[in-house]
Amino acid sequence: MDLYIVTLTILGVVVLLTAWLPLMMRRLPLSLPIACLAIGALLAWSPFPFLPRFNPLENREFTERMTEIVVIVALMGAGLKLDRPIGWKLWMTTWRLLGIAMPLTIVALAFLGSWILGLGAASALLLGACYSATIRMRRERQSG
Repeated sequence: MDLYIVTLTILGVVVLLTAWLPLMMRRLPLSLPIACLAIGALLAWSPFPFLPRFNPLENREFTERMTEIVVIVALMGAGLKLDRPIGWKLWMTTWRLLGIAMPLTIVALAFLGSWILGLGAASALLLGACYSATIRMRRERQSG
């Protein structure tokens, strides 16, 4: 099977999931980025021979660029989910989430990534930053 066709098919399915998954997961304590990460892990570990094998350690620059894109997209999605009128008092919950909950979540997840997964400081911090945005989006949606 042609790698180009497989890649387009996977991207098409991901685009469809970005439209359908939030509706299906509305009542679950999961967010779209977490679901996409799980789907990506399942695809990476699948035994299907037509999926390309990719070693992030052999392609460090590409891996670095892709993780930067993931963080940017996650934070942009979190920012776009803020649906509040402008005003200091109306944004108090958001300020607490951004100033207290998000940094504490980043630190806690970075610690867990370092301790449990054995990640280096930069990788653990990146893990914490990616997941804290998705956790913050869930809390913002519930409190709003």
